[in-house]
Amino acid sequence: MDSSNRDARMQRRSIFEFWHSTPAKDRLNKVNNFVKIHFGVLVQNEEQDEKLKAFLKKECEKIRVKWVRKQRRLDLFLKEHEDWLDEDLNFNMLVAPEDLSQPSTSGGRPQKSFKESSEK
Repeated sequence: MDSSNRDARMQRRSIFEFWHSTPAKDRLNKVNNFVKIHFGVLVQNEEQDEKLKAFLKKECEKIRVKWVRKQRRLDLFLKEHEDWLDEDLNFNMLVAPEDLSQPSTSGGRPQKSFKESSEK
């Protein structure tokens, strides 16, 4: 992901299409790798990786439940959940904290050096 794209979003439909085309065995790990490749991200640390895995586990479970309720029929699933599939998922856990936009001005009192503060 380039530095100009600080908003890491992906349409749920992309995840579903990959999820649907992947055998059930080890599906979550494959979806996890798919998302990392999509954003060109090598996870920076274990905490970031755990957040991504937890998020994808919930999303894959939502997909699975809806899929089973529609008798695993693609036509019924797509017809019923078209709007849901078109929603964007936010993957900002993949953006390093220093990459997140900071306000142009900081709130609170202006900062002073120690020397300025200690003069009377």
